[in-house]
Amino acid sequence: MKRRSPTLALVTFTLLLAAPTASAVEPEPIPESTWITIQRLEGICFFNNWSPIEAGWRVFLQGKQVDDGALPEIGKIPGLTGLALHDTSVTAAGMEQLEDLTTLTSLALHGTKVGDSGLARIGSLKRLTSLGLFETGVTDSGRTHLKKLPDLSVLYLGFNDVSDAGLVHLREMSQLRVLYLGGTRVTDAGARRLQRSLPRCQIYR
Repeated sequence: MKRRSPTLALVTFTLLLAAPTASAVEPEPIPESTWITIQRLEGICFFNNWSPIEAGWRVFLQGKQVDDGALPEIGKIPGLTGLALHDTSVTAAGMEQLEDLTTLTSLALHGTKVGDSGLARIGSLKRLTSLGLFETGVTDSGRTHLKKLPDLSVLYLGFNDVSDAGLVHLREMSQLRVLYLGGTRVTDAGARRLQRSLPRCQIYR
């Protein structure tokens, strides 16, 4: 059976806007071509204000019909601060389309196949504070790219082929405050060694 293009499948589309506040700056309008494309993606999509403090757009897409073909339009959204692509068919190749999202602070890729090569692209998103990588095929060697993210404070690495050896790359990330390592090959001893290097970080296994 021929796989349907993500730009041809209709979905339920919901627009949610936070109430404007004196401290919030209204985000720029989404380009019409982007709006139309996202409405046609098969999955679930939400747009909303990020918060009264940091105004911007959030996008959540879910479903295997959402693939790399959707990302060029996503990458055009001005002021995008949050992006979640849970359980989609997005790959490392698609990450190139997100490199210009300089306002992005939260990125969740749980259940995708971005792998270590995808992390190399993510390293250009310098404002990221939260990164979700559950079940993404990343390994110990991919950890080196995370050091390029100076503001990263929350990191989800669970359910990947990560061992004590890969934690070495995290020891210098003193800005980390929350780290999830459940479902990995990290040992109790490895977690304790990392904790000594990152005393302000909550490590969950």
